[in-house]
Amino acid sequence: MGYSLLYETSLGEYAGLYYYVDKADSLFYIIISAVLLYPVIEVIYTMFLPEKIKPAIIYTVLWTVLLLGYELLSLYTRTIVFTGWQIVPWSIVTYILTFTWINLLFRHLKKKGL
Repeated sequence: MGYSLLYETSLGEYAGLYYYVDKADSLFYIIISAVLLYPVIEVIYTMFLPEKIKPAIIYTVLWTVLLLGYELLSLYTRTIVFTGWQIVPWSIVTYILTFTWINLLFRHLKKKGL
């Protein structure tokens, strides 16, 4: 949740690369999505994350494609409006970095028994 809040407010609100629904209320929607939407996605991702590396990579690629589709749908419905952000390469790079970080953190916590 902290990662999502930092990321979304930095790039969306302060850098102005995109906004949610309407520019005036975007910060509200950024906070809602960072607190409610993205943590749920990350929990669901980790619940079914395969143990072995190769299946985990395939699983992560599928999730990336799914979220890119969700992002395109959000653009179509104008839930997200890009003012400087580009799906290629930034969304793809972001998903790769985010899922790698979640994967490593999850595996580390799992080793620790947490």
